[in-house]
Amino acid sequence: MATRFRSDGKLTWNVEVESGVSTDYGVEVVASFFGAPNFCKVRVTVDPATSSSSVKGTIRRKDTHWPTTFDTVKNYFKQTEKQIAEDYLWSYSRHAIAETITLKPGKQTISLEAYGLQTKQLIDFRSLNLIPVAAKGAIAKDKADAKAARANTNWFMNSKYGIMVHWTDLTVNLDGSRSTYQKAVNSFNVPKFAALCADVGAKHVIFTVNHQHPHCPAPIAEWATIHPGWTTERDLLGEIADALTSKSIKFMIYVASHLVGQSNGLGDAAEVKWLAAHRVFSNSDLKKNKHFDITKNNKIVLEAMGKRYKEKLSGIWLDGWDLIPETYPQADFKGIFMAAKAGNSDRLVAFNRWIFPTVSHWQDYWAGEMDSPEDIVEKTRYIGFDAGLGLQYHSLISMEQDWVLTKENLQEYGKKYYTKPRLKGGEIISYVKRAMKRQGVVTINVAIEQNGAIMPATRSILKKLKAEIRKGNSPVPAPSVSKPVMEPTKAPKKKYQSLKNVGYCNSGEVAFKGLNPAKCW
Repeated sequence: MATRFRSDGKLTWNVEVESGVSTDYGVEVVASFFGAPNFCKVRVTVDPATSSSSVKGTIRRKDTHWPTTFDTVKNYFKQTEKQIAEDYLWSYSRHAIAETITLKPGKQTISLEAYGLQTKQLIDFRSLNLIPVAAKGAIAKDKADAKAARANTNWFMNSKYGIMVHWTDLTVNLDGSRSTYQKAVNSFNVPKFAALCADVGAKHVIFTVNHQHPHCPAPIAEWATIHPGWTTERDLLGEIADALTSKSIKFMIYVASHLVGQSNGLGDAAEVKWLAAHRVFSNSDLKKNKHFDITKNNKIVLEAMGKRYKEKLSGIWLDGWDLIPETYPQADFKGIFMAAKAGNSDRLVAFNRWIFPTVSHWQDYWAGEMDSPEDIVEKTRYIGFDAGLGLQYHSLISMEQDWVLTKENLQEYGKKYYTKPRLKGGEIISYVKRAMKRQGVVTINVAIEQNGAIMPATRSILKKLKAEIRKGNSPVPAPSVSKPVMEPTKAPKKKYQSLKNVGYCNSGEVAFKGLNPAKCW
């Protein structure tokens, strides 16, 4: 996910520039750094034997959704080096270098160097971005076109809060029992589920289509072509959409984009195997396998679902986009965005980049996978931080310890892992109110059993939230304009805790080959 320096160090890429390609490039470093002082010196150099180009700059820590303080720094470095090495940073930002570098046609090396690091300082490099100077006009036009194509997010803002459920083939009941996915789909009680959503005051619901496995709870022919045997005869998605619509609740879906095309499902460790297969840039291998064209596959299934459900499908939350752009640098964001709008141009679309800076303007709102209430809450509806820059504010948090109710978690941690919510009622109410003040919206993931029930304690908390937020159904207040404020909270959950030893390394947001990092995880 990133490359960490605890002292001065260097990353080197071997690149090959085609003839006729722009030779001058602007330089951006995407990084998160921690410690004192709050800046770091970097240098980007092209192999002197070929181009003799080098630029230097000082990058300074920016405000983000997850700030750090000096008190935190002092405590952080009291840990052992092993603990520090295994801990994540999450405040990633883009840092532009003032000067440009020059690349000549042919093979050469590019290095990114950090120097002058202090003892109580570390830096995690996510990527080195090179922006062709000649393409700046086209990039600006693409940004303007994307912003003009965005749907109105007022209904989303006015929903104030909703819920998300990870109802998958790995979801079990609280006693650990589980039916086959087909049987579970056939027995799913839609009226009861819709009544539950209304009871907790949700005005939008995000329901999983696929997750670790490529199942789809609907007879989508296009999905079945890519994933034979993974669709169902019952159109559960359509029935839920109808039931929620009857209660004035908007229906949205979650799609794990990065796994669309894995026809065999890959087993329970799908994401781990996916990353292992895709680490350190393997485009040439991917092109040989028809199932690996993620852009094409996503366009096909999203367009099919969009045309099928039309206005009943109000939004799509696309996962895996903290991984896809680095493996598929030519991913067609605009094409996927437009496919996802099929049948309803007002449908909202988000590409989940997790904690990393946004790489495409072709989306309507920030996916906002926060896991926990964030530290800094801006006072504007549209995000000013690099993660989600310019997008409608949306925060996705998890009520319980994990997104999915699984047998493995029950066996390892027991029922209290789910039955005792980690977020308290007052904390949830306060956070939703703070989001409302900036005209933002919150989605709360709730652990759901295969039988469709949620945890009683969670339901009780959400009913209190409903009583507090829905009373009088007052409109969302206009946000005031002021500087961001600090709020104490928990850190976001480590998204890929099981991937420490996979060896996946970000290869930059441009097509660099031969990444040779100092350390990756």
